[in-house]
Amino acid sequence: MQFPSNLNFNLHDAQDMGLYFAHGRWYNQETGLWLSPNEKGDYGYEPNNDPVNSARSNGCQNHLPPTTPPVGGQTVDWIRLDNPDTWFPDEERKTIARLKSDIHASAMRHNTSKTNMDDNAFAALLTAILHWEGKLRGNGNSPSHQREDWLKDFADIQFGADFSAGIVKIKPSVALEILKGEIPNRPGQYCYSVTGGWTYTDLMSIIQMQGMFYTPFQLLAVNLQDQKASIDYLAANLERGADRINGFGFQASAFNLGAWHNTGLQTPNEILTSPDGPRARSYGNTILATMPRAFNVLGIQGLYLPYNADEQQFIDVGNLKP
Repeated sequence: MQFPSNLNFNLHDAQDMGLYFAHGRWYNQETGLWLSPNEKGDYGYEPNNDPVNSARSNGCQNHLPPTTPPVGGQTVDWIRLDNPDTWFPDEERKTIARLKSDIHASAMRHNTSKTNMDDNAFAALLTAILHWEGKLRGNGNSPSHQREDWLKDFADIQFGADFSAGIVKIKPSVALEILKGEIPNRPGQYCYSVTGGWTYTDLMSIIQMQGMFYTPFQLLAVNLQDQKASIDYLAANLERGADRINGFGFQASAFNLGAWHNTGLQTPNEILTSPDGPRARSYGNTILATMPRAFNVLGIQGLYLPYNADEQQFIDVGNLKP
């Protein structure tokens, strides 16, 4: 049959058939096959058949089939768009317009079936996080806030500190974990690459050649100042978050991926028991409230899972339409 490939397709019908949408193709989780081939003519889920997510080496945990079956995304029109706290200033919108191609490219590189969102929604998630990290030109943050961010970047570069760096505010230690393929509290080796960034092997080679003059944190802090690389580090970290939450047996969602970026917390138990749980809950809800506006700023539509069934207890009903 001729299967539709646009976002106007009735999602409920797709879910009833066990289908979800990612990378511009529909996937049947029951048969393990895509409904259309990739550029090599392959229909299988095998990651090595998908050049976007191909394994760099054998044994990469993130390229094994999902532990928790993907549920795909949904059309979300029940989160408020009129929340004044989610407005993007005009100058920031112009900055995002200049970065739009990089945002979309990173979304396509790092979105996987485990995120339960399509590439457009992944791009909107990146945009919502960029907005709330507050370092895009035209964001409207106070001079004191901007000065604090600059001092943190300076400390990272000059002294090898581990403050959040770049426009996405990722710590050099997190960037190092991404390059090493490590996920906190998860066993096994994972494989991630960052466009505009180094491999872990290259990073160590540079340090050796420089006679240990620079630390990994210093070099990564410099790398994170590059906006394109910074966005790709963020996308890789969200891919890593989807792998982590899936490994724990929960569905990835916009809520828990936002919480993961901001606090490193994801599971209901982590949010309930950690001292940073309230901050994770607040940030996750903030990202949820901002997703509709992020779609609007990018001029796109998308499908995504706002929150999973285990997270309903954390959701701020003020974000929902009455």
